[in-house]
Amino acid sequence: LLVLDNFEQVSAAAPVVTTLLSLGSQVKVLVTSRMILNLSGEHEYAVPPMRLPDPRRPIALAEVSQIEAVQLFAQRAQAAQSSFSITADNAAAVAELCNRLDGLPLAIELAAARIRLLPPQTMLTRLGSRLNLLKGGARDLPTRQQTLRQAIDWSYTLLSDAEKILFARLAVFVGGWTLEAAEAICNAEGELDDVVDSLEALLNSSLIRGDEPAQFDGQPRFRMLETIREFALEKLAERGESARLTRNHALFYSQQMQTIGIRIYSAEAQRHLAWIGTEYDNLRAALAWCLEPGSDIHPAIPIVTVGMWFWFRRGHPQEGREWCRRIIGKLNRWPPNPEMASMLIISGQLAMWQGDLKSSAELLKEGTPMTQVVEDEVYMALSYLANGLLMLHRGNGTEAFPSLENALTLFQEMNFNFFVANTLIHLGNASLASNDVRGAQAYLERATPLAEQVGEEWLIASILNNQGEVARTQRDYQQAQDYYEKSESLFRKLGDIDDHNRLIHSLGYIALYKGDIEAAAQRFHESLRVFRELGNRRGIAECLAGIARLSLMRGKPILSATLLSAATVIIHADGADWWPADQVEYRQSLSDIQSALSKADFDAAWKAGQVMTLEQAIAFE
Repeated sequence: LLVLDNFEQVSAAAPVVTTLLSLGSQVKVLVTSRMILNLSGEHEYAVPPMRLPDPRRPIALAEVSQIEAVQLFAQRAQAAQSSFSITADNAAAVAELCNRLDGLPLAIELAAARIRLLPPQTMLTRLGSRLNLLKGGARDLPTRQQTLRQAIDWSYTLLSDAEKILFARLAVFVGGWTLEAAEAICNAEGELDDVVDSLEALLNSSLIRGDEPAQFDGQPRFRMLETIREFALEKLAERGESARLTRNHALFYSQQMQTIGIRIYSAEAQRHLAWIGTEYDNLRAALAWCLEPGSDIHPAIPIVTVGMWFWFRRGHPQEGREWCRRIIGKLNRWPPNPEMASMLIISGQLAMWQGDLKSSAELLKEGTPMTQVVEDEVYMALSYLANGLLMLHRGNGTEAFPSLENALTLFQEMNFNFFVANTLIHLGNASLASNDVRGAQAYLERATPLAEQVGEEWLIASILNNQGEVARTQRDYQQAQDYYEKSESLFRKLGDIDDHNRLIHSLGYIALYKGDIEAAAQRFHESLRVFRELGNRRGIAECLAGIARLSLMRGKPILSATLLSAATVIIHADGADWWPADQVEYRQSLSDIQSALSKADFDAAWKAGQVMTLEQAIAFE
């Protein structure tokens, strides 16, 4: 066995390896290199970054200490400062540091070497410039290993001119790209002869990495580690191309979202939602460019109009609201224009989905007449739908009808069957809120064949959920359970966070009435946790009301009264009211609590709940 280390330094000598292998059948050569040799019989093994902590969840100290990237940091830090150790105080910072350094051993070693001057928490604040922070390696190491910049530059200098250009331009992507995107953005003027060949060379040089093809289209994806991307961004700036490439990038992703358009509300919705999720960091970067001084705000509009549905279904309404707020601040309010009208309606809808009815009402009040002035039929219809939904959130089923019927007429005229079905579902809600059970069932029966025709499973899941709501108002808990479980299964499969979470809460009531207290507790608390993460005050109130009922069944009527009182304050704070099925549960809980307590005890417990903050109410149990 012959071992050849750092072979990229003498890559021109690759044919010699073939000669050596031909000397005997037992000869084996193990080569380490930043680039493949492109020889017959070569088997590539890509060495991945070190194993990293999962940044999406809290991690215990004992678990952190077993992760190899953290272990390397600790070993090198102890070499520089013998008293260093991973503790409860610094474990989270070390874990985040290793993640942001992409698990690269050299980067981790260089960071750990600075531990005498910079504790992990301070290093994190300075990671805006990794390349300036990560230097000062041991003097007896080769120069290329003494700083991170020199290590990357070593590979960069081996590239051809065309490969250097493409490498710098690829830094404009955030989170990865496809071949199509690279060609459209990095070679918009067509001056690079062959993007495919250059991309392959960068892949072979380990300056970019290949990801698994996306399941929704099978297209291969590529990405840069953030430490390498920082170096590439410097090269892009040196070439004076940063402004042009970021503009190309924003326009490309805006056009992609415009192409998706209303297909986000079709049988293809899951594929389009998956694409948005995969490209989400690029879409964020595009929005950020649109908001920069001197940039064009208009490419942001298609990203937001299509992104609204992604933000709702994937649980990012707060982020969507923030983008809308910033875009509205850049647009002209006068004269009335379609862009401002659409942003106001979208922002109002997102606020409603978070339970912020006060903000929603203000935005819809400004946006609705503007849609009529500019004669934008789609957003006129959406504004009517949103205003009807606002009335439903407030518990005013009768007042919701005119807006919902106007929306239905417009959607029918446009043959926009997704929203025809959706509006029929909400007309069913309005009927149920008006105590017209037969009317509610009739609207849902009208919506069902349309939903099946559209082929969007979200509509089917929504109909099943609302059929469960109708059954629960009639206290037919077995029928409600059948509908809820079918709906829950669909929403879970589709990845719809808010809708799925509300089903978990509804199934909590089903468990209560089946006498399964522990299952009910698990469901209410799970739903509460997610609604807190979403910032959904209505959802939080709904879960607290469920937990209040649970507390009563556990023989704790005072706790139950206090929680139900707090839930009432939370849901009424913005003028909201309970959905019809929850209204039935609320009234029953209130009656049963009053029966279980003396008037004095009830009044005292109710008064205590009235003055609780939201966080106090959540922690009270």
